[in-house]
Amino acid sequence: AFAKRKLPLVVGAEASGEVEAVGPGVSSLLPGQLVSIYGARTCGLCRACREGRDNLCEHVSGVHGFHLDGFAQE
Repeated sequence: AFAKRKLPLVVGAEASGEVEAVGPGVSSLLPGQLVSIYGARTCGLCRACREGRDNLCEHVSGVHGFHLDGFAQE
């Protein structure tokens, strides 16, 4: 289901950090909050994604660090 990897590929399927700032209207995050990032590129539209179960996305287009460049780029 996934495209073949194009080398070289940057590794890093998981990433974490601290929220530095948020834009107007953002209420789910706060400056200083610790966050992590899910490494799959999901569609956001299928039933699983709409129900908050994006780990079961029917149309995932790749995983960072495996199919797409990962989070260890810098």
